[in-house]
Amino acid sequence: MTENLNITLKPDTPTNIVEGFIERRRQAILLKTGALQNAIFNSAHFSSIATDANGIIQIFNVGAERMLGYTEVEVMNKVTLAYLYDPQEMIARAEILSGELDTPIEPGFEALVFKAARGSEDIFELTYIRKDGSRLPVVVSVTALRDDQNAIIGYLLIGTDNTARKQAEQALRQTSIRLGHLRDEEAPRTRDEHYRTLFESIDEGFCIIEKVAGAAGEPLDFRYVEANPAFTTQSGLNNIIGKTIRQVVSDPSEDWFLTYDAVLKTGEPIRFERELTGKGRILELHAFRIAHGTQNRVGISFRDITERKRTEELLRRNHDTFFNMIENAPFGVYVVDAQFRIWQASKASLGAFRNISPLVGRDFGEIMHILWHEAFANEAIRRFRHTLETGEPYVALSMTEQRHNIPEVESYDWRIERITLPDGQFGVVCYYYDLTERMHAENALRASEERYHNLFNSIDEGFCIIEMIFDEHDQPVDYRFLEANPSFEKHTGLRNAKGKRMREIAPNHEAHWFEIYGRVALTGKPVRFIDEAKALGGYWFDVCAVVLGEPENRRVAILLTNITERVKAEVALRQSEGRFRALFDRGPIAMYCCDLAGTIQEYNRGAVDLWRMEPQRGDSDSHFSGMLKWYLPDGTLLSYAQTPMAEILQGKISAAYDMEVAIERLDGSRII
Repeated sequence: MTENLNITLKPDTPTNIVEGFIERRRQAILLKTGALQNAIFNSAHFSSIATDANGIIQIFNVGAERMLGYTEVEVMNKVTLAYLYDPQEMIARAEILSGELDTPIEPGFEALVFKAARGSEDIFELTYIRKDGSRLPVVVSVTALRDDQNAIIGYLLIGTDNTARKQAEQALRQTSIRLGHLRDEEAPRTRDEHYRTLFESIDEGFCIIEKVAGAAGEPLDFRYVEANPAFTTQSGLNNIIGKTIRQVVSDPSEDWFLTYDAVLKTGEPIRFERELTGKGRILELHAFRIAHGTQNRVGISFRDITERKRTEELLRRNHDTFFNMIENAPFGVYVVDAQFRIWQASKASLGAFRNISPLVGRDFGEIMHILWHEAFANEAIRRFRHTLETGEPYVALSMTEQRHNIPEVESYDWRIERITLPDGQFGVVCYYYDLTERMHAENALRASEERYHNLFNSIDEGFCIIEMIFDEHDQPVDYRFLEANPSFEKHTGLRNAKGKRMREIAPNHEAHWFEIYGRVALTGKPVRFIDEAKALGGYWFDVCAVVLGEPENRRVAILLTNITERVKAEVALRQSEGRFRALFDRGPIAMYCCDLAGTIQEYNRGAVDLWRMEPQRGDSDSHFSGMLKWYLPDGTLLSYAQTPMAEILQGKISAAYDMEVAIERLDGSRII
């Protein structure tokens, strides 16, 4: 069963419960984040490359290693993204963007991310230059990565192998050239053979569509003229030859038709992405005009990129989850990467690193020697390196040390463990709680011990501290009083309880009291309850019990109030109300009551007999004014406002007695 961690803790929830909840939530998020990372970064079907804001490579997944021939160690934090692409293509892309956007754009990294940096997802074709100098055509999607202030912190590039498409286009060109040299009588047969071979061999979907025009030449639809076997594999559509797009695609976007019509009119090819409605697929398409007598045919090559788009979304979500988990943690968190540098730090941790600037990207060992004296700095560095190398976690409780860079003594609980970072490499995350204020508070508490004892002895509530006694099966069998204030004796009647066991004082004390306090001692969960102690004279107590100190001490603090008189009063009140209800219900006359609005709230059987109907209690339609008509002895009809009931409800009179009236019921009968 999965634990529900989407709950809200009350402000007064004890610290140990809050810390336990935070730890469980942190572990759950880390588990989910790790699963996402493994799914993404172990895929070899596409390259995932992420950079910092300056273009330096930070993430280089398995697919990138396969496509480019580099290992992540060879490129991580060493080269810019532009290093991996054909420089001539970078120059050409910069010129195209400069003309398209009417602004000068430099070749290189700027040309790759210019559109993405301005909020647009950019998709284009480029060529990877592999480590061995060979070339690999790819289709690249570029997205900007941003922090919670929407500032760009890097870029994500997803690349897919474009070799098959390039080979198909080259085959088409070669076929056209060969066909141009054939004799007229050979051309049709040879053309058909070449195209059929090409259609059946390429992995990408390919089809030819023909425009279905309206009277004014507008595109009403497009009809499928030809399609290769991969068409069905890539699109999931079957038996489409001779049918139109509207016949095979449910609710197609009009943008499809306008795009294909623009290709026909301009002769300019276009590359775009569209979702295939009803199939749950996203396609990447390349549309171009086919030379034909009527100039109304479009060739389309396409591939299913649904997996790639899902992966891009997973990468973005994974980045956001990991970044936000660290950035917004309610306790101190910072991460040291595989190169032993500060990779990220939460807002709550910045106080511990005050006067350290810059922080992110700086050598962790250098920072430790700035913050702490040499002995502790060396010990901390050794612990971090050991965890990074072995995966063995380390926990330090209540560490108190003199700071080196400021005149302060600080105290921390801290824990380190190895995690997998979004770049696929190991790192070390440190979680810590700053105990400095608590340490100062504890010192102040010790200094004011006398005032504490005065408060302890003066409060009206009974207070005691007990030590639970368990048998060999951890079942609670007794408890010993360690402390008790004077009010405890007043509330319980137990005198000189300190040092004694409860079974010694009250041998017949009920077992459930021991069970409740035993659970508090073992689980650390506080409890509030009301119960009767029959062995203590039948007293009723309102009790609050919390664990005191470490769980192994098995001590419980109890705050209680004797509420016996209150319980007796409540019982007497309930009995009195029961007697009144019986008198009211069985009274020999009609009795009923209304609220200030005249809505009937209570009535007895005599009232039902009087009205000859039974209203609904609290029903706004069951108004006193609507139940009856009132007449004076002379036959004058009284309005609702003139009735004694209305005047009493309005505060005009306090009571009315012995008033003679005739009452007309809803059925028309009257009674005096």
